[in-house]
Amino acid sequence: MTLARVAVRFSDGSETITTPDVIARYHALYGPKHEFTVKEYTAMADVTMVQLPNGSMPKNDGEFAWDETETYCRMMLPGQHFTNLPTDRAEAATVRWQWNGSTDRPTFTPSVRVFIRQENGADEELWHGFITDGVMRSV
Repeated sequence: MTLARVAVRFSDGSETITTPDVIARYHALYGPKHEFTVKEYTAMADVTMVQLPNGSMPKNDGEFAWDETETYCRMMLPGQHFTNLPTDRAEAATVRWQWNGSTDRPTFTPSVRVFIRQENGADEELWHGFITDGVMRSV
């Protein structure tokens, strides 16, 4: 299943790329005082991961790099959302993902969900999907 992405232009001229559910929640929270128009509507495809040297900082969707001890995986998720995912080897982390041990085609379980907690306590989901054999699949 793919999640559609929407390019949005706000009345002040600024633009963003997001998902239809985020647009609906935004409109429900803030109402019509923040006008916007949908510019594009495209399906989000699977992203094949590209490994960078350890310690590098990913900049493009699908890029990833391990920290020096291979306990955290830095990655740029689809839609330009960065995360630093702690694996089951990251003993100091309170939340960890199971890792298949492959440094070039990693699998992480369970799914990865990146969100921003709003001031009102609501979560704005930025990306949710599965990372399996070096491929990011959005849900």
